[in-house]
Amino acid sequence: MASRALVEEFVASASEFGEKLEAILIQTGPDFGPAEIETVEQFVRELPAGPRWAFEVREREWFHGDAHARLRDALGTHGVALAVSDGPFVPLETMLHELRRPTASHAYVRWIGARESVSRFDELVIDRSAEIAQWAEAIRDAAPQLARLAGYANNQYAGFSPGTIRMVYEALAVPHERPARIEQTSLFE
Repeated sequence: MASRALVEEFVASASEFGEKLEAILIQTGPDFGPAEIETVEQFVRELPAGPRWAFEVREREWFHGDAHARLRDALGTHGVALAVSDGPFVPLETMLHELRRPTASHAYVRWIGARESVSRFDELVIDRSAEIAQWAEAIRDAAPQLARLAGYANNQYAGFSPGTIRMVYEALAVPHERPARIEQTSLFE
């Protein structure tokens, strides 16, 4: 891989996070389609050992036919999680199905939403309780196959990413403490 030195340099830098580094996400663009399967196969084959890896594809066609089988095989062979997300790229039902069949002993979930859907980011403004209930069910189904699960929420998903994560915790009956809200001070006082 021509970029191997760059990947190794990145991994060395990311390793400074120590145990706080949950996984490294390889995110492809929405125009990166199944015609690139050989690139994916070579890339994951040459990933350095050490960190947990997750690979995200956003083109719907990855989830059909030969490319889908080859993608899952390449990721599974090398212990790379197929990242799943709730966003505008791939139907939710497809993502929930993929989570239930993990390609690695870890999973990587992203609650993304649509960029235009929210303009306030200090409170939950979109009711995502139905979607979160579906995610919680899929997480429970996948749990026996997983050692770890990382979940990340974008503010555009429901308006307030910490609130989204609290909803996931509650749906999974995971005990957690709600931190005290810190008021932002003025920049000019």
